[in-house]
Amino acid sequence: MYRAIRSFDTGGRGIGSISLKLRRQNKTPLLRVSFEQSMGIGDSTYVQHEFPVRLVRVDERKAIEEPQCPPPDLYLELPNALSEINRVIDKFKALGTHVRIRVNKLGHISFEVHGDGLRVESTFKYGKVVLAVDDENNTTQPPELEQDPYSNEPANDPSVTVMLKDLSNVLRITTVVKRIVVGVCNEYALILYCYLDRDPDKHDDSGDEEVLTYYMSHFDV
Repeated sequence: MYRAIRSFDTGGRGIGSISLKLRRQNKTPLLRVSFEQSMGIGDSTYVQHEFPVRLVRVDERKAIEEPQCPPPDLYLELPNALSEINRVIDKFKALGTHVRIRVNKLGHISFEVHGDGLRVESTFKYGKVVLAVDDENNTTQPPELEQDPYSNEPANDPSVTVMLKDLSNVLRITTVVKRIVVGVCNEYALILYCYLDRDPDKHDDSGDEEVLTYYMSHFDV
């Protein structure tokens, strides 16, 4: 699936509608992802991927439904250094199994890992706080923040601890997405809205933004 999503990065060339088709081949269920990509004036090519999938049984569907989460305590659009954040998380995997993520109203996001008697923390600044993400995945901006930029009260900042392996797998998509908004439900869940278009005001004909949403559970470690 990652290979199929990666191919959507067309370097500015337009793509037509994307089709998904489930089929069987030699009793193996396959998902076919295909789209038409513009190559120039009057030229186009048809791109198609197929990969094996596992059909979900009826009694398993409840476990993969969209979870019921409380409203996030804070939404933060990650800074443009998505690839750098991805590299940090990959290095953290050699130090521990879980990472604590903390955000604040100044637009800072910190990643902290513990392992073998050590603690390593990396903080990225210049993120953008957003007020909310609505049902159509549109983001709105808050009024000017009235917070002392020199205050340091991390204990009051919303945080969540998730598995490093899971976060690393999700962040592989940074090679394709243009921006990521994280919603932190304090010590409950992490929600990542991965937008395929950089411009938040640009929509397709349906009026919806192209966004992939991931939910990650909090772990008490």
